Amino acid sequence: MKHLSRRLRKYVITGLLVSLPLVITIYLLWLLYSVTDNLFGRLIEWIVGRRIPGAGLVLTVALVLGVGMVAANVIGRRMLNFVEQLFARIPLVRNIYNAVKQLVDAFTLQDRPGFKQAVLVPFPSEHVWTVGFLTHDAPGVLERTLEQQDLVTVFVPTVPNPTTGFFLTVPRSSVRPLDLSLEDAFKMMMSAGAIMPNGAGGQNGADGDPH
Repeated sequence: MKHLSRRLRKYVITGLLVSLPLVITIYLLWLLYSVTDNLFGRLIEWIVGRRIPGAGLVLTVALVLGVGMVAANVIGRRMLNFVEQLFARIPLVRNIYNAVKQLVDAFTLQDRPGFKQAVLVPFPSEHVWTVGFLTHDAPGVLERTLEQQDLVTVFVPTVPNPTTGFFLTVPRSSVRPLDLSLEDAFKMMMSAGAIMPNGAGGQNGADGDPH
């Protein structure tokens, strides 16, 4: 009975962690749709004289695309940075905005320019390999303290919360580069292997033997 209880608790926690980003995304889109539908829907109704079903949805999509287009160029990024600075000066708005932004950043690599390459590293033991991200050559103080040369630093995110993880200092010879983009490696890790990049399950993976 105790074993069943532990398994059920594990399933519940896993389900919550997996569904949380999806639920938040759906809620935010619904909230955006409601705001735009109430705001612009009435404006359109006032202009054309009647309510147009779906106007809020169309305007929501247009608004999201517009923000994406603005954020994709230099001037747009400066405008967004200016808006972020304004939000940072408002106590309550600052807390909400930072919390949401950190949650979104947790599932992307856009704000992690220090990640150089996806690698395999022996962790937590020499016979277990873990996907991580090569960050930099180890500073001299670490090499002198460990009395070793040619060390590198690797960040191993935890799953499913990539905002935390392990900072490793290992010999370069023990790190194996992966032929994966940072995004593909990150998606594979955060899905616990459920999402594989194209071509990752090739002929070697057909017989079930890891290589």
